[in-house]
Amino acid sequence: MKVAFTNFFTTLRRYRTASVLNIVGLTLAFIAFYILMAQVHHGLMYNSTIPDYERVYVTIFPDQMSEFYNAGAPAHITEKTIEQTPEVEAGGVLSLFTRDGDDIYKLNGGQYECYKLKNTFVTVPVLQVLGIEMVAGDLEQLKRPGTILISDYAARKTKLGIGDEVYNGELQSDGSFEEQWSSEIVGIYKAFDSNSILSEAHLLKSGEAINSLFHYGQTGIIKLREGADPAKFEELWMENYKRELIAKVGEGVLVNKENSARLVSLKDFYFSPYKIKEDGISLGCKQGNLATTYSLMAVAILTVLIAFINFVNFFFALIPQRIRAVNISKVFGATNRSLRWSFLFEALALTLISLGLALYLMIAVQDTPIANFVSCSLALKDNIATIGWILFIVVVLALTAALYPAWYITSFSPSLAAKGRFGGSKAGQRLRLVLSVVQFSISMALIIITLAFWLQYRYMTTYDMGFDYENVVTFHWSSKSFDRNKQLALRNATLFEELGRIPMVEDITMAQKDIFKPIMAMSFEVKKGSGKMINMDGIYVRYNFLQFFRIPVTGRGFLPDDNDQYVLETELLDKLSTDNQRFAIIENAAGFISGCRFRSLNRPDVYYKIQGSNKVQNMRQFYLRLHPTADYHTTIEYIKNVLVQLGHNPATMKFERVEDQIADMYAETRNQSVLMSLFSVLSIVISLMGVFGIVIFETQYRRREIAIRRVFGATTSGMIWMFNSRYVQIVGACFLIATPVAYFVIDEWQKGFAYKAPIGVWIYVAAFAIIALLTLALVSYRSYRAANENPADVVKGE
Repeated sequence: MKVAFTNFFTTLRRYRTASVLNIVGLTLAFIAFYILMAQVHHGLMYNSTIPDYERVYVTIFPDQMSEFYNAGAPAHITEKTIEQTPEVEAGGVLSLFTRDGDDIYKLNGGQYECYKLKNTFVTVPVLQVLGIEMVAGDLEQLKRPGTILISDYAARKTKLGIGDEVYNGELQSDGSFEEQWSSEIVGIYKAFDSNSILSEAHLLKSGEAINSLFHYGQTGIIKLREGADPAKFEELWMENYKRELIAKVGEGVLVNKENSARLVSLKDFYFSPYKIKEDGISLGCKQGNLATTYSLMAVAILTVLIAFINFVNFFFALIPQRIRAVNISKVFGATNRSLRWSFLFEALALTLISLGLALYLMIAVQDTPIANFVSCSLALKDNIATIGWILFIVVVLALTAALYPAWYITSFSPSLAAKGRFGGSKAGQRLRLVLSVVQFSISMALIIITLAFWLQYRYMTTYDMGFDYENVVTFHWSSKSFDRNKQLALRNATLFEELGRIPMVEDITMAQKDIFKPIMAMSFEVKKGSGKMINMDGIYVRYNFLQFFRIPVTGRGFLPDDNDQYVLETELLDKLSTDNQRFAIIENAAGFISGCRFRSLNRPDVYYKIQGSNKVQNMRQFYLRLHPTADYHTTIEYIKNVLVQLGHNPATMKFERVEDQIADMYAETRNQSVLMSLFSVLSIVISLMGVFGIVIFETQYRRREIAIRRVFGATTSGMIWMFNSRYVQIVGACFLIATPVAYFVIDEWQKGFAYKAPIGVWIYVAAFAIIALLTLALVSYRSYRAANENPADVVKGE
């Protein structure tokens, strides 16, 4: 072992460039591997810390026969079915949505201190199913009304403890407090893991489910017995639902099997085939994409593979320099076994040094913008399992990558050292060629895929939504945000009129809520008796909404005195059958619009009923079109000052550009594109390091050949082209390999989009050009130096 250490440090001193490039390449690859595998582990192990999570199920309910589901179901139907199903070991309901905002107050010395803590209603049986761990207090106390549990994280942050009283309400500008509810803390529990249900909740309030047939905010959490079939629960749930629905609505109501709650296990929830609605879902109950997760895993493995290919290339690049030392050691009695162990130790040591540097740098990386593009924590303490897997994988890869080079360099006869000549075997040359092709093919495929990701993202964010949102900003206000003695003055049109006087504001309109979060207005049967439904979303707006967003309308449109008049999309007319009983609403429409979208392009065939109203007191979403020359930040500050004068607290208001809202619809695609871009660049850098190693190798063992060619009149440009021509062929071959692979990946990935961006041939040509130009530039630089060496010095040295 002492000899191995000595040889390793000797290698670091003698071959500094190769050692540094090896360590840099491996370190970058390990950082990428850590980030990607942390995200992969986050998804694959979602909810795995919950006991028996494969037997714990979440109820979801179809969104009025659309392709989306709500994270919940009518609560009392779920509770009734739980009581009737012997296969249910335990269960209850909770809310996966935050309640009453995030502002929690504590009275301290006569002053109210505010904390931002997400809270929700739960029941004791649900917490028992989820395996809650109590740090202090008694879980059973939560059965008392007006009680609450706090996570250990929140307790440390707020200094709250058992027996403390917390409040929710509105703190007025005069220091008074308008209380909505108060609760006593009766227990402290260990916060749920970051990749599990309820991970974002830090206050769990005692509360019963709201027993309304059409209230979908309550989610059933059900633990089935071993071997129980969840389909039996679903069938009984459907029978209970249908029975009560008919009792409330009548026998003529349309009820089919698709309009039933579904059970999704916590094990499968993150990658559930059911599309869960995004609106309002919180508390760690997110969904991922299994194909994307496996793609990230593949990119992580490929990145490390490229780095280890570099390791092999650098090793071979140094063979001409190291072969003499190896064979001299043999002459003096060193065995092949001891020499090979030294090389294996060298590979392992370089790998561990690189891994240590990568983990050290991750401490800094986790606080950079890169962390915004993953949904998991990058902190080392939260990824111990990931680090263990990385350590195992990289050690195996390191030893595997070093086995052949260690055997190869020790396989030559000691007489080779005396002769002082080494040209490399044909087998070794073929191996290096194959490794180079693998590197370039991976890099080129990643570039093509990355360009396709960005094209898809750009296509969605620049898609013609059918309305003009340039220079439009929006904000939401609630009467809770105003002092009680000023609410009457600010109701109705007062706020609208005051904002309209701001010089930088060209126009203003209002809506009942965010137009990108419309409510379900109605479902239609496409063809009578078919059972196939399409949705129509409803948006309540001020009468000038269409003019504000410059939406062309056929018909009279809205008038100032209209109340509950509406316009419809002409695309809807082509979908409805003429004998549909609901077709009469079209005859009463105030006009028709075409081509508008207030939903993500990922959701096809959504139509809209835009309803005008003169009841501006019911509208809380404001839309302001700023003058094109107005500075955004200056204008927003000016608007805030106006609101302050009206008695509003601007800290409770969030201003957004509508174009940013549209971009946020596609945040997942954007994050994928950014990650792919980063790691594509990384793969190129590492691959070029490998090319550098190979070129070093070739110029080293062909120095004599180059010198002789120069003596007989070969030009520098001729020598450069001699080396470049080979790499042109390599890059061309890689292009032929990478193109079909990238095309297949892109085609499969785009199947997840309702609207697909056209992918032109130019992205394939661009990938080829990028790799070719960078490679030829590097090869030209190294071959230029080799071609300009003094032939006399080369021959003399040989």
